[in-house]
Amino acid sequence: IYIYTMKPQNKTTQVSTKTIREAFEQFDEGNKGFLSRHELKCAILATTGILFKQNQIEPIINSFSKNNITFENFSKIIEELTKNLQQDVINREIFRSFDIRGSGYISRSDAYQVFKEVMPLVNPKTIDEVFDELDFSRTDHVSGTDFLNMLRSREM
Repeated sequence: IYIYTMKPQNKTTQVSTKTIREAFEQFDEGNKGFLSRHELKCAILATTGILFKQNQIEPIINSFSKNNITFENFSKIIEELTKNLQQDVINREIFRSFDIRGSGYISRSDAYQVFKEVMPLVNPKTIDEVFDELDFSRTDHVSGTDFLNMLRSREM
């Protein structure tokens, strides 16, 4: 049984090497020099303070190793996750700037209003095309999840 004992880091800053080393050593059961997948997930939680969903973390883990994770790879995984967190913070701010009523979604009229203020020369037809691409459910609303997923897919 693992006990969460480390302070979570600020989600918008890089994690210190010391913190990464401490987490690696804390969860390297038996001091074998590597982390199992279970130990790795616990160490990531202790280092970042975030419980990632399987689909968020597995591709990153798999890009480094299928089985045991060395300290060097653990450091790289934390660096990658932290970079992704920083971009998510930026993407959420972008969403909030379009969600002008604070409703948790962007309406078509919100999109028109924001573009009118920020980029008045953008053709309304272009706004409609982008909005339609994001409005998966065809409700004239773009959810935060759909908006963030679109931005993430464009970052890859």
